[in-house]
Amino acid sequence: MTTRRQIHKLLRPYQERGDLLVSRHEVYLLPIYHVVRGFSIYRTGEADRFDIALFVGPSFVPTNESPRAVSQIKRYENWLPSWTQPDLQQRFEDVIREYALPSLKQIDLQTFLPRSDARWHGPESLFEDAFEMAHMRAFIHTAHGDFEPAAASLEVLAQIPRGHRVMEPVLRVLLDDLQPLLLANDRAAAAALLHTWEGEAINRWKLSEYWRPSPFPLELQPQP
Repeated sequence: MTTRRQIHKLLRPYQERGDLLVSRHEVYLLPIYHVVRGFSIYRTGEADRFDIALFVGPSFVPTNESPRAVSQIKRYENWLPSWTQPDLQQRFEDVIREYALPSLKQIDLQTFLPRSDARWHGPESLFEDAFEMAHMRAFIHTAHGDFEPAAASLEVLAQIPRGHRVMEPVLRVLLDDLQPLLLANDRAAAAALLHTWEGEAINRWKLSEYWRPSPFPLELQPQP
């Protein structure tokens, strides 16, 4: 079984880097703006094996308990990492340097837009369709100032009965707090709400030291 000591040794070379934060089995890219990005050591059911998982998450979604909203196990060059592999450390560092970090560095808030959007950019096939759920579309569209598609996503969510055990926290922040601002086209209030959610989430995740508050795309657009 993968142990903390093994993970600590494997990630030790990244602990002194100013552009990375090592926290237990996770490594975060720094600084953090509106998207949390990183990779983690993922335990498997085999004692001698582990996987590398990439993770991302918007930093302003108040209902996400973890900054790792979406994670995805990646297999590079069909390599299956093994703790007993003689050249494990070097092979691991090669994979992180050549594949994992370059892919993660391409990801920002525009990566979560639909691929049909001219503003979209990012690594091909990474986290594809992960942010197509209606509630995630509402958050992402709002952050970009696209109030009409954001409101359309909320109309889908409004069909869900209130009080749902899983969805009620999401419905509360989106339908009760955000929807009135979208319908009123109150861009300043919507931006302020996103900043409040972001600050609360970053503090809850204990990442405030590495967070750099910045304007949302919504705030950089010409005001009507």
